[in-house]
Amino acid sequence: MLWKFEGYLLVPHELLHVAAHRIIGRRCSYRLGGSYVSHLDKCTPREYFFCLLFPFFVMLPIAFLPLLLWITIFVWREYSTHDYLSVAPFWHQSLFILWFAMFTYVVSSCFYDLLFAVRLLLKKLSH
Repeated sequence: MLWKFEGYLLVPHELLHVAAHRIIGRRCSYRLGGSYVSHLDKCTPREYFFCLLFPFFVMLPIAFLPLLLWITIFVWREYSTHDYLSVAPFWHQSLFILWFAMFTYVVSSCFYDLLFAVRLLLKKLSH
C-alpha cells in the first residue's frame, strides 16, 4: 500500500521523464501510479543522461520561485529578522514553508536520478 502511495506522489516527476522521452523522440511506457518509466527504444548515453536529469532541471527553478518571492517581499517590506514571526503576515511565512516543501520534494524525488547520472558520468569518464 505504501509503495502505491509513493507511486502517486511521484506522478509529476515521472511525467517529466515521459516528456523528456517525447522531446528526444524515443518511445517509453508509464502506468499511472508507477514509480518508473520503461524505455521502449534504445537510448544513447547522452539521451539517457538527458532523460534522467530533465525533471530535476525543470522542477528546481519552479521550487525556488516561492523563495525568490519571499526574499523580494522580505527586503521590500524591510522586515527585521528578530521580530519577523510576530510582524509578518502568515501568508508571507507560508511562502517559506512552501519553498521548503517544494525543494524537499524535488531533492527526494530526483535523488536516485542524480545518483544514476553521476554513475553514468563516472562510467563514461573512466572509459
